[in-house]
Amino acid sequence: MHPKGSPWSVWRWHDGTDWLPDWYVNLERPWARTAIGFDYQDWTLDVIASTDAHGSWSVRYKDEDELAFYTSRGHWSEAMQSTIEGAGRDATRTALARAFPFDADWSQWVPDPSWDASELPTHWPLLR
Repeated sequence: MHPKGSPWSVWRWHDGTDWLPDWYVNLERPWARTAIGFDYQDWTLDVIASTDAHGSWSVRYKDEDELAFYTSRGHWSEAMQSTIEGAGRDATRTALARAFPFDADWSQWVPDPSWDASELPTHWPLLR
């Protein structure tokens, strides 16, 4: 789920019975529409928001060490690291406030089990 213009998207996993408790927040350049879909750039740092059995939220960061490493090697500038960390704070505030999409009822977002997986077009360039 990608809120339009946002520097992050929310990923959820379903185990075939129910949604798992983690909400994976991928920090990324806002999506840009292309002729074949959308382009984005992963920003290394991620946010994991979780609910426990009582509905309490916890939030933690993932890959802070990688972000520091990439910045130290010049892959990300210090200004870009600051932008990425700001996006993480924004996503954290949104999750803790239980604002959209963290307030959505995901129980309705389950595909019909009879549906087949989509096939990629034959001309699609696959990474191998």
